Amino acid sequence: MSAGRQVRRLKEGGMIDRARSISFRFNGKELGGYEGDTLASALIANGVDVVARSFKYHRPRGVMTDGPEEPNAIVTVGEGAGRTPNLKATEVRLFDGLVAASQNCWPSVDHDIGAVTGLMSPLLGAGFYYKTFMAPHGAWTFYERLIRRAAGLGRAPEGLDPDRYEHHHANCDVLIIGAGPAGLAAAARLAGSGLRIILCDERARPGGSLQTGLDTIDGHSGIGWAQSTVDDLARSGDARILQDSTAIWLADHRLVTIVKRCSHDGDISQRLWFVRTRHVIVATGAIERPLCFPGNDRPGVMLSSAAGAYRHRYGVSVGSRAVVHANNDSGYNCLAELDAAGIEVAGIVDLRPESLIGQEALALAGTMPLHAESRIVGTKGRRRLHHVAVGSLEGHGVRRHVDADLLCVAGGWSPTVHLLAHRGTPACYDDQAAAFLAHPTEEHLNLAGAATGVTDLAACLEGGVCAAQAALVALGGNSGSPSGGLVARSTDLPPGRTEGPWCSARSAKQRRKAFVDLQNDVTAADLGSAIAEGYSAIEHLKRYTTNGMGTDQGKLSNVMA
Repeated sequence: MSAGRQVRRLKEGGMIDRARSISFRFNGKELGGYEGDTLASALIANGVDVVARSFKYHRPRGVMTDGPEEPNAIVTVGEGAGRTPNLKATEVRLFDGLVAASQNCWPSVDHDIGAVTGLMSPLLGAGFYYKTFMAPHGAWTFYERLIRRAAGLGRAPEGLDPDRYEHHHANCDVLIIGAGPAGLAAAARLAGSGLRIILCDERARPGGSLQTGLDTIDGHSGIGWAQSTVDDLARSGDARILQDSTAIWLADHRLVTIVKRCSHDGDISQRLWFVRTRHVIVATGAIERPLCFPGNDRPGVMLSSAAGAYRHRYGVSVGSRAVVHANNDSGYNCLAELDAAGIEVAGIVDLRPESLIGQEALALAGTMPLHAESRIVGTKGRRRLHHVAVGSLEGHGVRRHVDADLLCVAGGWSPTVHLLAHRGTPACYDDQAAAFLAHPTEEHLNLAGAATGVTDLAACLEGGVCAAQAALVALGGNSGSPSGGLVARSTDLPPGRTEGPWCSARSAKQRRKAFVDLQNDVTAADLGSAIAEGYSAIEHLKRYTTNGMGTDQGKLSNVMA
């Protein structure tokens, strides 16, 4: 079956199987992809820029990330009673015959009448529903029908769900959540100890960040080492590997619930695992943060790490001319990825003065136009970004205009520690890491890798080994000395000094919107208004503005807020 004309598919590269073409439908149009694609990567490959519409203002939205933190590309998959709304296109694995559609739009995603709400945005600020629809009393039922019709994103299916779901109980000695560098290093250390291990990861392939770089471990490519480690674990007989499996709850007495997404052509759609374990190692990694600036929601604005991931994982070029906007050195890692994908870099906009930019980052930038101590003051483009305006950090005017269809943003990294919040472990802001860090004190619970705030590959591997050692000691296993440290070489720069502001919107009264929550259309001005009205407590602010209350649960927006 033909994969169709995929205008942004690179001629080579990616972890897809180009020998296995896939046909699928999106918004009624027949498109093509390959085995190993996600719906998001296939849409990008086919040149689809507008995937969905935002909740309140129905603004056009494109793919921004490559993982579960995706706030924009929310779609409905399936037809009839079997359709499932509010799925992230970045998590939907492509299969032959898949049917997907945009949601929260009418009559189409490209021409959405609901976008007229943007013209009424001055009346629809934070908490507007608490201040309106009060009179006359006789119209309350009329208002209620309108509000209920506007609520939500996708529409729930009618009729009985034809899919089947199962639950499964398991127990083990050590559960490792996350099969990135730290999780795999921990599993490798525990192999042969006699302990029963379960290793779960939300992606279809192991490796985590190793899939998106040119790292080497013990002389092997990072992804090759990851696959060989998993193969060794599978052969050991003491380990069970759960891929496409997301840990969703870390309960009392080390009970962990995991959602396993099953093959589309099997009898079971999802399986809910209840795992009782003696020890938990949380190696869930970190999520790159975006930056908040006027016009930061247009299709074509993407996390810098995602731009590289789409090239490495799927062999896809996400644009043709790019601007990179960063406040830390790791944002410069995408420069080589963009060049390898044939994307011209028109400029780098760094919030920091040049004296705070690392020498290695400056070396990567080379002769590319670098605008230090600068910010994005606006963007243009309806269906796709086509223009970026650059201004000084302190000034209000535009200093330079740049034509670009891709804006890679890099605001630092947020350790993924939400599972620890289920245990009541507080996350405290660390100025050095410029992130919220958790420090669990339970004897049978360890945090490892980027989830602890470290970003260097060698440190992540060492953290995984140390967590495994702690598990062996706690469980009374054979804790002997490790046979030698893993020798790692990474081409990626660590963030270095991450400087604010993450939001460079200069005034709450400015006309151009700077979005903090891209899904719910919460702007920096909305947060400012809520605080001015007395909602300074973060939980009150969250509920009053709806920041972080969408399907992404604030993975990108909460730290900026």
